[in-house]
Amino acid sequence: MKRTNLLLLVSIAFFIRIYPDTIHLYNQTPRDLHIALYEQCTWIPFIDQSATRVTAIYSIESHQEIQIERPQIWWGNSLILLFVEDASLLTQTVSKAMVDTLNGLAVDSEQGTLFYIAVDGDDIYGYTASEWETNQGPLQEAEEALINALPAIKNNPYKNSFAFVRNGNGLVPAEYDQLTRRLAHVAAALAHSGIACPSQKIPRVALACSGGGYRAMLYATGALKAFIKNGTFDLVSYLVGLSGSTWAIASWISSGTSIDLFHDWLINHVYSQADGLSVSDAALIEEVLLTKYCSGQPLGFVDLYGACIANNLFGLFAQNKNNVHLSEQMAAIGDGSLPLPIYTAVSGEENQTETIWYEFTPYEVGAPRFAAYVPSWAFGRKFKNGLSVSNAPQQSMGTFLGTFGLAIGSTVSQIFQDENLMNATQSALVHTILARIVHKYGNDRLVTAEYLNYLYQIAGIPRDTLPVLRLVDAGTAFNLPYPPISGLRPDRRADIIIFIDASAGTIGGELRNVENYARANNLPFPVIDYTDIDKHAVSVFSDDDSNVPTVIYVPIIVDHALLEAYKSDPAYAALYPILKDFDSEACINSGPCGTFNFSYTPQQARCVTALGEFNAGMACGALLTSFNQYLS
Repeated sequence: MKRTNLLLLVSIAFFIRIYPDTIHLYNQTPRDLHIALYEQCTWIPFIDQSATRVTAIYSIESHQEIQIERPQIWWGNSLILLFVEDASLLTQTVSKAMVDTLNGLAVDSEQGTLFYIAVDGDDIYGYTASEWETNQGPLQEAEEALINALPAIKNNPYKNSFAFVRNGNGLVPAEYDQLTRRLAHVAAALAHSGIACPSQKIPRVALACSGGGYRAMLYATGALKAFIKNGTFDLVSYLVGLSGSTWAIASWISSGTSIDLFHDWLINHVYSQADGLSVSDAALIEEVLLTKYCSGQPLGFVDLYGACIANNLFGLFAQNKNNVHLSEQMAAIGDGSLPLPIYTAVSGEENQTETIWYEFTPYEVGAPRFAAYVPSWAFGRKFKNGLSVSNAPQQSMGTFLGTFGLAIGSTVSQIFQDENLMNATQSALVHTILARIVHKYGNDRLVTAEYLNYLYQIAGIPRDTLPVLRLVDAGTAFNLPYPPISGLRPDRRADIIIFIDASAGTIGGELRNVENYARANNLPFPVIDYTDIDKHAVSVFSDDDSNVPTVIYVPIIVDHALLEAYKSDPAYAALYPILKDFDSEACINSGPCGTFNFSYTPQQARCVTALGEFNAGMACGALLTSFNQYLS
């Protein structure tokens, strides 16, 4: 009888639910996390030990605490805390293997009411109060050692600088100074040619280069080579890039090399290496990912994609190629010897009612639509009410290039396979990060870049409630970077705009999109005659009104009549044999010039740069004519 009663009591006990109480959880990591509690049956062998979520999903910021009601569970089961950066991992049911992978922490009543989450070496773990007291010192030392050893953090020149949001669409003083020096440089170049002109009367010229993957990068590089060779680059005040052309502009300026050296290096390195990443290159990419991870910033596909772009295009930087930054270009342009580079991206929020253009210069990042800007070195930090509340290091230039050129054909899974990244990385934490990126994005193609929102909690700005800004390739709006020099910011309006257009599709189609944008925003723009625009390497459009800019259009076509006319000209004779049989349309539609191709032989690459060089060379004469008309 006693044995029967005992069995009955035990049976009843298993159907008793443990009553709720409250637990306190501290996030000691540098990351904002998502957490949830799960109930898991672990006492009966040979059954499914998947865990079922029994609470909502909560968010807990870095170095903050949260109180959660510990829910009722069946006696004999365990209550498991899961903590992740990607909330999508916290599904209603989680397998035992996933619980183990995510380092699930038992938080039953016998473990107490106080728990901690912290970085320990190469991963994140949870701790009871007693475990934390034992491990607190070593954990903090390990976290600090990991963070302080990362070059971007250790060598961050702005780590003791706080940033604020600057309001208004006037130019930041540093850009005014750079423009003043650049116009003085233009005046000196004119004087050298026998033309006397005060700086304040010099027309402002913008060289605006399109997107189009590696094709756009190569075409823009050839165009730069032509303008520099002809001396007309000295007349350019703004160098504006979109998508693939940003890769050419940024890589060349950051390299500090001559355009000839950069060009020759580039055409010999735009191919995919069959063996994927070397261990040393993978280590540099690990540093980029760990830097963002340890700085508590959104970390995803674009960081990986951008690091791979930097690895491929920054070979001139040797071992420093994933530690290059946009702000460092201030030193290259500050004396006015180069135009101001402007890079572009657009908003990618879900269900947005309008597309917002963002501008990136070495000085600032921001959006004219919001009339709000932050220093380039502070973009991506955590901001509240217009002030930075962290000293996170600068975004890598690779991450920015991944953002600017995000309309890509490769999927996340393809990049992992092509680069052999998992096998090349050494850090267990990076392996975990990469696995989560693959899980989140998988076979996605077009994804957004995510940055902490510098507009967060600034009253009156439409994006003030979003913790994260999502950006995409500006080519998803239209493929020519017109807005930054359109006059939306009056102090940066261009008088002459040269569009270097490597877009696929109908020649003139993207120029038509620009014209429509100008009309819709009441911006001065010449009337464009699209008749036979696809047959000429250079087309010029102007207006009698001096407030309307002159547009010089340079599409990616082979103008065979013009090529034949200049085949004996010493300046272009070397280009003739390269281009005489080149079919740019076929190259784009069925050859290596497709937007989503990232592998060119040197000969294929040289055809594209040669075309950019020849067509831009023809445009140099149109620029000089237009420039003199403004001066007269």
